[in-house]
Amino acid sequence: MSKRVIIIGGGPAGLSAANGLSDLAAKGAVEVVILDKKDHADLVIGQPRALVNPAFADEALLPFDRVLHGPQKPRVIVVAAVTGLHDGAVSFTRHDGRSETLPADAIVVATGSSHRGRFMKNSDGLPKQAWLQRLSEWRTAAGNAKHVLVVGGGVSGVEIAGEFATEHPSCKVTIVNSGPHLCGAGKAMHESVMSGLRSLPGKVEVITGDKVQAEEALALSPRTFTTNAGTAIAGVDMVVCAAGIFPNTSFIHRTRLDPKGFIVVDSTLQAPALTSHNCPVFAIGDVAHCGWGRLRNAQDMGKACVKNLKNLIAGKPLGKVYDTEGGKNWPIFASLGRQQGSASAPIVNKWLARKVKAPSLMVGIAWPKMFGVKDFKLSAAAMGPSPLLPSSKAPLKSRPGVAPSSWVYPGVAHGPGHCGPHGSPHQVVYAPQAPALIAS
Repeated sequence: MSKRVIIIGGGPAGLSAANGLSDLAAKGAVEVVILDKKDHADLVIGQPRALVNPAFADEALLPFDRVLHGPQKPRVIVVAAVTGLHDGAVSFTRHDGRSETLPADAIVVATGSSHRGRFMKNSDGLPKQAWLQRLSEWRTAAGNAKHVLVVGGGVSGVEIAGEFATEHPSCKVTIVNSGPHLCGAGKAMHESVMSGLRSLPGKVEVITGDKVQAEEALALSPRTFTTNAGTAIAGVDMVVCAAGIFPNTSFIHRTRLDPKGFIVVDSTLQAPALTSHNCPVFAIGDVAHCGWGRLRNAQDMGKACVKNLKNLIAGKPLGKVYDTEGGKNWPIFASLGRQQGSASAPIVNKWLARKVKAPSLMVGIAWPKMFGVKDFKLSAAAMGPSPLLPSSKAPLKSRPGVAPSSWVYPGVAHGPGHCGPHGSPHQVVYAPQAPALIAS
C-alpha cells in the first residue's frame, strides 16, 4: 500500500527530499505532497542580483513542475499558511479561506527561514508576478537613492552593497555590521572583501563592531542615523535590512522548539519533540537546529532524509544519516558585483568566487547542477552586461581618527554577534522574533 509523505516547504531542502523519492513515486510506493506558500520555486542565494536586475529576477524563479523530477511528480498544494502538526496529519488553510487537514505516514518540515527585510525573501508567499512587482518597486527606489544604509554585513549585505556599487556607482553605500569581520568568516576573507569593495566604481563605507537601529525604508528624506557607538551616518535616503533571520516555526508550539525557535533533530533527522508513535516527523534545512543557513547543507540534509524515508517505506529501522554536531563547513562565497568576489577557501579564494559565484550568484549553476533542472540557462540580459569598469578604482574613504590602512570604523565590540547557533563563524544570525527596529 502506498505511503504518503508530506513535505512542508518547497525550498532547497524540500525539493531535494521530494526529488530523492521520485524513483519510489514512479513505482507507486509513495505519494509525495508538497505544501508551499508560493506558486514557484526560488533560490534565495540569488536575491542580491534579483534586486537590481529584472531579467535575472524573472528567470531565476521557476515553476515547481520544472524543478520536480520523475513521471509521477509530487502534488504541490499552494497554501496560505500551515496551521498545525497533528498525530499523522498536517492542517493548513488555502488562500480562499478553506481549512483542510491532510493525513500522512511521514512529515518532513522544510519551512526554512524568513528575513526581517521584506525584499530579501518572498516570505509572504506572493505569487510570482506580485513578487516581481515588489522587487520592481525596490529597484525604482534604488535608482533614485543617493546614500543607502545596509544593515548587516553578512554575505547578503556585502553582496547587496556590491550590486549597488556596480549598478549605481553614483550612490554611496554604508554597511554597518555588528561583528568584527564582514561575512562572518574570519579576518582573511574580511580583508579580501574589503579589497574587492575598493575596486568597485561606487563608494562603499564599512562600519564594524557596531549596531544601528533603522527601519527598512525605500525612500526617505535624507536623514542622519547614529550607531550605538556614536558614529553619525548622514544623508541616508534608503535603508536595506540584510540582518536578522528567524526560522519559520510559528505553527509549532514554542515548548517543542529550542530557545531560538529551531526544531531540534537527532542523527536520523527526526524531531523527537514532534514525532509520534504513528508518524515520524523530520526537519531539514534552515528550520533545523543544525541547518546553518547554507544552501549546500540544506540539500545535503534533504538527501540524507531520503535515506530514512526509504527505510520507513520499506519497513526498515531508521538509521543515523546526519552529523548534527558538525555538519559540513562548505566554503563561503561572496560576490562583489559581476566580476569580483571572495571566498573562505584558501589560496584561490578570489579566483574561485569570480568564476563560481559572481556571474550568476550560483543560480546559473545550482538549478542545473544541484537540482537537475534541464536546459536551464540565464539569458544575456540576466547575466549582464555590467557597468563595472576594470580600470575604475573607488577606494573606501576613512574618517578622522581612523587609520587609512584599515578602512574600517570600529565601534563597540559586540562579541560573536555575526555568528549563528553554537557560535560557529559559518553560521548566520537568527532571531525568533522580528521587531520593527532592526539591529545589525
